[in-house]
Amino acid sequence: MPKHTKGEQVQIAQSGDMGQENLSLTRIEQVEYPISPLPSSAEVQGYENAVPGAGDRILQIFENQVNHRIDIEKQLVVQQVESEKEGVKQRSMAMVIGALTIWALILLSIVFAMMGMREASYTAIILPITSFAVYLLKFTFSSKRA
Repeated sequence: MPKHTKGEQVQIAQSGDMGQENLSLTRIEQVEYPISPLPSSAEVQGYENAVPGAGDRILQIFENQVNHRIDIEKQLVVQQVESEKEGVKQRSMAMVIGALTIWALILLSIVFAMMGMREASYTAIILPITSFAVYLLKFTFSSKRA
């Protein structure tokens, strides 16, 4: 385990019968901190000496935790992929419905024009053109942000 040493020096001045004496004290602290989720080999050996089989149990706990995290991450990825697939299906269905509506209005406009109903024909053709223009503008601006 890495060790961090911190030192500090303190000067103490004392006065006595023979004049002044200068004493110097040094205090050193040594701090150990883990850089791994596993204990050091010395610690594992200490556990093993105290309780036979403890080292294997510690490693088994660590392996179980790692496998658990991997399983959770797999589940999250699967959920994200399924959610994205569902979103693609919904967007595709909306585009199909929109396209069918536009074509239906265009055909209706042609029928109205053939029947001599000019105002209805104009209205029926303006709606799909406007809808398509709005769709193009929305698609253009949303793709620029992404």
